[in-house]
Order: sequence, then structure tokens, then C-alpha cells
Amino acid sequence: MPEVRAPLLILHGDQDEVVPLEQAQRLLAAANEPKHLYVIHGARHNDTYIVGGRDYFDAWLGSCNRWSGKPLSKNKLNGDIPERHKEP
Repeated sequence: MPEVRAPLLILHGDQDEVVPLEQAQRLLAAANEPKHLYVIHGARHNDTYIVGGRDYFDAWLGSCNRWSGKPLSKNKLNGDIPERHKEP
């Protein structure tokens, strides 16, 4: 990681059963700026965008806008952005 000079966004579920959150935190600590870890509470390994819903996509889009210098608008995203998953 010390040689990587690209922006880093980690989107990670706090209930990930494949890659523990601690590994994402270690990766973030080793990375150069700019970097950001966005933790999706209640998300597992393969449902971060479903559980995170609009907040997940806002975090992604916000990072792209900060780092690219070419802001994207929400209407440029393809497909529908799901609302945050709610437990029954």
C-alpha cells in the first residue's frame, strides 16, 4: 500500500462473514491519502449496496466527486438506487 498513490474508498459491511472489518481498517491505515472507509451497519459481504441503499451510493458518488475534479450527478448513475433496506 505505501507505493499506491490512487484515491481509496473502502465500502465495507460490519457483519461481513468473508473479510473481517478489521482487515479493511488495516488496509485503510496503510493507505496514502486520499482515503476513506465507509462502514455499512448490518451489511454482510455481498449486500452492502442493498443494506446501505441511497447512503451507500451517496458515499460512492461523493468520493468520486471529491477526487475526480469532474463532479457526477446522481442522474448520471445507471439504474435505480435502492432505498436503505429496512428490517421487518
